[in-house]
Amino acid sequence: MRKRFLSSVVAAAAVLSLSVNASAAGLAVSEEELASVTSSDWGYYDMQYRSNSDGRQQLYDRLKEDYTAFWFSSEDLQLDPYVNRYLLDEICLSDYGLSPTEASEVYYTFRKDHPLFYFASNKNVMMTVTTGSNVSYYLCLVVDDEYAAAEPREAYRQQILDYISEKTAGIAGLTDRYDIAKYFHDQICRDAEYAVVYQDGYQYADNSNSAHNIIGIISEGKGVCESYAKVFQLLLNYAGVKCVFAAGDAGGSHAWDLVKLDDGRYYNFDVTWDDQYKIIYDFFARGSGYFDESHTADSSDNIGSRFMYDLPDVPVNDYNKDKADRIPVGDVNEDGVVNMHDLTNLQRNLGGFSERFDRLSADVNSDGRINMKDIVYLQRLINGYTA
Repeated sequence: MRKRFLSSVVAAAAVLSLSVNASAAGLAVSEEELASVTSSDWGYYDMQYRSNSDGRQQLYDRLKEDYTAFWFSSEDLQLDPYVNRYLLDEICLSDYGLSPTEASEVYYTFRKDHPLFYFASNKNVMMTVTTGSNVSYYLCLVVDDEYAAAEPREAYRQQILDYISEKTAGIAGLTDRYDIAKYFHDQICRDAEYAVVYQDGYQYADNSNSAHNIIGIISEGKGVCESYAKVFQLLLNYAGVKCVFAAGDAGGSHAWDLVKLDDGRYYNFDVTWDDQYKIIYDFFARGSGYFDESHTADSSDNIGSRFMYDLPDVPVNDYNKDKADRIPVGDVNEDGVVNMHDLTNLQRNLGGFSERFDRLSADVNSDGRINMKDIVYLQRLINGYTA
């Protein structure tokens, strides 16, 4: 059984390193940080409550390494003769102590957390290899056919970078999470339309790959609910507002988002359903009391692609902007107070350790970046200075 180590992809990523910073000049972060900044960490941390949690998180980290390298790759992916798919990597599950079911849950969790990686197929492939009495299982990372060639990926990459730069430029001066969410909600509704196809005189939701990932709306101006939800997730997380992707049933398979607003609690947003003949707000910042009448999320009891991490708790009542308490600037660890624990948390994150932290609160000097300047500002804030 041969194994892939992505050496050519990683090498290609290194060659591109000089051009990356120039092409990403409009971003508030380096392009190397983009996958982390645009993603949710909710699914990753949910794994600590699952079986084989360490193995799950290690596999998740491997997926991130593989797909990040492929994002930068200038190589065409070749069709694999064994699985007849464009295969990025084969990962032996025994290296992580995981069963095929557990690995599948990791894969779909990763896809829900990372809207940037549009090329990751919505179907994982498991391979079984039998050698004598030994049976080994491999998770095969496949890429959708239309994204195997480097040339279209490079075009999509630039469109995504331009889209993020253009849309986030409009939130300059906005500090409330609610206002940032409203701006992105309205932008998506203005720019996008629901993707449909016509067959035998009937109208159906578009089932193409692009309609279900960020390419649909960003490149083609149309997509189905998954595209709406993932673009919303991409923009909000980039802006430092935590956004968690959700899927389930709403009269059929559906996708929406949960967004952490200014009171530190998560609320429901369904941008797709708000994109009508005019922009409406019927499913904007909604509590569970109203939203759950029409939406039922998948759960961790589901299997395969329907597996869903345990979602954040949502208040029964809708968000009230006029009465909401604000998360303090500098409350990096989200415990309601600003103190030395926040400073330690921020220092550890900048030092490369992975811990939960609130990016919007961590941007203490409000320059759109999380760096050493924020540590200095936070130290002054803790010591009683205002600037």
